[in-house]
Amino acid sequence: MFMNTASEWYYIGYGIQIGLQSLQDSVKSAGGKIINELVTLPTPGKADVQVVILADPDDHEICFVGDEGFRALSKVDESAEKELREQIKKM
Repeated sequence: MFMNTASEWYYIGYGIQIGLQSLQDSVKSAGGKIINELVTLPTPGKADVQVVILADPDDHEICFVGDEGFRALSKVDESAEKELREQIKKM
């Protein structure tokens, strides 16, 4: 999920195993709405992800993420708890 609470918007990203290009092509040929065409987003120090953002009939945005990048970014960060505790101590 991508979230920005200051402006009160968020995306829920769905990891999908089918090719994003074929999904985008199918939506385009069916006359569906594509908000952001297929793009690769770099995530420094982590896996890059491919995303395409579509709209449902009510114009709600739906973010589809390539499965490989989605799984790589969804892994448990073994050092996260230690890092969190260190940052809390600094407060």
